[in-house]
Amino acid sequence: MKSRLLILAALIVAASASAEADGGAPRSAPVLSGAYAISGIFNCTTSGGTASQITAEITFDPQAQTASIKGYRADGNPMTLTKFSHSAGAYSNTSTTLTLNGTVYQANYGALKNGIATYVSFLAVDLSQENQLCGDQYWAARE
Repeated sequence: MKSRLLILAALIVAASASAEADGGAPRSAPVLSGAYAISGIFNCTTSGGTASQITAEITFDPQAQTASIKGYRADGNPMTLTKFSHSAGAYSNTSTTLTLNGTVYQANYGALKNGIATYVSFLAVDLSQENQLCGDQYWAARE
């Protein structure tokens, strides 16, 4: 597990270095637009713990500043795989954050193509529906 975290950290540093090589960290917010393939994990460590994983497509509409998501989620006890599709809510972003449906995530963006981010990873600690503190992390690449 520790080696996976080190590899993930190295990938994030490499993505940041790549963005800096293209003229530095974005001074203004990159545009998130269109469909992105997204994977994510949601872990709660209190009250026995909960885990959830997704693989999906998230679509950002920069004019309406809304996002929608559809895909598959693995969660529950026993673990089950379910299909889902719903609004991800309103979004906004800065060069270092992504706010999605009211949750503020720390964000790292990959290379920009015509001002649009080709990759974004984002992480937050927030409350679950059961009021548990949870880590919420996602990786999204533009399709």
